[in-house]
Amino acid sequence: MGSNNLNLDQLATNQASPEVTVNDANAQLDSALTEIFVVDLAAGNISVTADQYRAAIRFQLANVTTSGRTATLPAVKRGMVIVETPAANTNSVALIVGSTNIAIPPDRTYAVFT
Repeated sequence: MGSNNLNLDQLATNQASPEVTVNDANAQLDSALTEIFVVDLAAGNISVTADQYRAAIRFQLANVTTSGRTATLPAVKRGMVIVETPAANTNSVALIVGSTNIAIPPDRTYAVFT
């Protein structure tokens, strides 16, 4: 069973080899606090899975060259940073979380809590 928000591995009562679970949970937490997930919108709109969302803190919007692109985030409680850099991005992206829709223009960085 995982933790409430980041779904980290948790120890079970009288579990054999508890160090394996603790090490796995530490690795999951490390990723959640340090990794970058590239949201590549070249081929179209994207829905980020709960596992992808939990595994990174920074979400880099990439290849936003077509207007009307959307990136949908899961309903998972956590903080994250979303960045749309201007290098290959010429259009805004609609960030969708539940019924909330936020326009993310090029060359912007946002701290988001879902």
